[in-house]
Amino acid sequence: GFAQIEVEKAHPGAVAMFAAGCGADINPLPRRSVELARQYGRELAFAVDEVLADTMKPLDPTLATRYTETELQLEAAPDRAHFEEVRAKAAPYMSNAAADQLRELDAGRPLRSSYPYCAQLWRIGNQTLVALGGEVVVDYAITIKRMLGRETFVFGFSNDLMSYIPSLRVLREGGYEGAASQLEYGMPAKWREDVESRVLDAVRGLAA
Repeated sequence: GFAQIEVEKAHPGAVAMFAAGCGADINPLPRRSVELARQYGRELAFAVDEVLADTMKPLDPTLATRYTETELQLEAAPDRAHFEEVRAKAAPYMSNAAADQLRELDAGRPLRSSYPYCAQLWRIGNQTLVALGGEVVVDYAITIKRMLGRETFVFGFSNDLMSYIPSLRVLREGGYEGAASQLEYGMPAKWREDVESRVLDAVRGLAA
């Protein structure tokens, strides 16, 4: 938001738009103060001006779009005792999420075992944009740029927000993003280890 304000000040009449990339496992440090947010906004706006001052690449006025959904599988859900322990001992937001799962069990409904994951590709002239659902970690941007070209834009938070989308690396590291965060989003278990390959296969299919 602060970056948008600075860009619009420097370019009266312009509308600054922000699209999040694959930064789920990236944070600016230090952080957690308004003044730091302003500082980072100024730095980001300055980077925009540097790009605008450089040679710009014209794009042909053509648009091609593709969209797909692929089913991402979750590991087997833990037993009832696990959710009861999380409800009793975890921070409030995780405790509430565990309580939601217990209500599903009490109602006799099966817990979620998969999720229809959305991926989209736009090609504006010869510029490729890939839009992925969820809060996506940086490994996806790196790999997709290798697949489709380093100038490809890779966005997260697009069309749907179902949870963090870890790479295999982050999944195996565990911790909040790899092992625990899915519960906060209503997922009873973490993603299976083929999550990264399924997302990348979906992008390959769109590009083809």
